[in-house]
Amino acid sequence: DEMRSRLLRQGDGSDIRVNKVLKNNGVELTAMNVCKSSEEVCPTIYLDPFYRDYEQGMDFDVVMEDICRLREANCRCRKLDIRDVVDATKDLLLNVLKYKPFLIKPNNFELGEMFQVTLHTEEDIVTYAKKLKEMGAVNVLVSMAGDGAVLLDEQGIVHRCPVCKGMVQNSMVAGFIAGYEQCGDYEYALKLGTAAGGATAFSAGLGKKELIKELLKQLQNN
Repeated sequence: DEMRSRLLRQGDGSDIRVNKVLKNNGVELTAMNVCKSSEEVCPTIYLDPFYRDYEQGMDFDVVMEDICRLREANCRCRKLDIRDVVDATKDLLLNVLKYKPFLIKPNNFELGEMFQVTLHTEEDIVTYAKKLKEMGAVNVLVSMAGDGAVLLDEQGIVHRCPVCKGMVQNSMVAGFIAGYEQCGDYEYALKLGTAAGGATAFSAGLGKKELIKELLKQLQNN
């Protein structure tokens, strides 16, 4: 309540909601969404690390200031030329396509659900990935569990990558973006994303740099 009051006092008419979010790894986090009535996409701030800081003795006012600063940084970012990445499902994903996100990442089952079809082949997956691209997505990355991943890039070129015996999707997205930022090459970005997802799947926490490099080398040699 105190957090909501402080943010509302900034006076920009935002609607502030706090809810629980279940992540892909089964961990439940507390998320705060700060939305303006004119926006369909709004920043999410995960409160759990701030609560841990408070439990470990950080002054409550300092914690609140950190949250407010993060919220202000999110607002500034929305005014900059920043690439949007969306990892969501069904209507939540479809509703943001008009904003032309740089990257969306459904898996093959989620892709089928969006169009109420069952996708049996890679050709099916590419066909419906093209539909998402026609609706506004710049790049469409589709993970296919044990069958690897397919990327339909902004030029309409299809890239394929085998799987690293398991994959964590959030790490895959992070690796893809890191790879693209490094060299602007979609083939490399897809392989680095696959390696990062595989490294985290093999690890107790996030995959380490050394393991990511090892898996990337394997993918590049395939």
